[in-house]
Amino acid sequence: MAAALFLCSCSPQCLFVHTLKLKMPELPAVWEGMPPVSYSVHWVDEDGEQQAALIAENDEMTITLERGRYQAVFAYPVCFGRKLRPAAALYPFDLEGTGGKLPSNKPDTLKMSYPSGYAAEVIRCIEHAGSNPWAYPVEKLPSAWEGGSCDPWSLSPWKAAQALIIGNFRKSLFPEPNVRVLLPQDRFWWADTPFCCFDPAGSGQTALLHEGISIFLCEGIRLIVCIDKGKATMQRVVSPE
Repeated sequence: MAAALFLCSCSPQCLFVHTLKLKMPELPAVWEGMPPVSYSVHWVDEDGEQQAALIAENDEMTITLERGRYQAVFAYPVCFGRKLRPAAALYPFDLEGTGGKLPSNKPDTLKMSYPSGYAAEVIRCIEHAGSNPWAYPVEKLPSAWEGGSCDPWSLSPWKAAQALIIGNFRKSLFPEPNVRVLLPQDRFWWADTPFCCFDPAGSGQTALLHEGISIFLCEGIRLIVCIDKGKATMQRVVSPE
């Protein structure tokens, strides 16, 4: 009886091809009020071919890929003519509600998130280094900064990848923001990372930043903020839309 039900719910193809409905993340609070966002989605299909598609912010999308083959599915928010820091899903870790279910012709849900976006970039760096990223606990990377106020993008993904490869990865690699920067007040700015923090008690837009480079956007302009030894310098760059 169970075998008959299984055959009714699954064609031979669904044993090898996984159909997935992508659940896009809500825009983070730091991007509230930003112009409409589209998503540039990238994945590898069941034939091993790279695929890409552009969808609007509130659209739904279904993809197919090889069942059980690990991969990162990327979704880059696009606004102001630029790709922002990505959301992603780590397949199969970010599947929703499939525990114990038999393969089916019906789509399963793959949850995209911004923490997985950083992990996906680390996975890409490990692949480029010639290693198998899934040999490392990459799906647990978000736990390294969850509950804190740090922006994971303060650590370049290649540095996190290198630390995983050589075996010296630790949570302290992710620095907490320690510099308060008042952004120019002639316009409103949005960070290119969903994890940027602002001080609600500060005057204007007071960003809490880390050492290195942070980027902020508005229509037609990028603001590049460089923190070096606690001191901030800023440069505006015209960005063609």
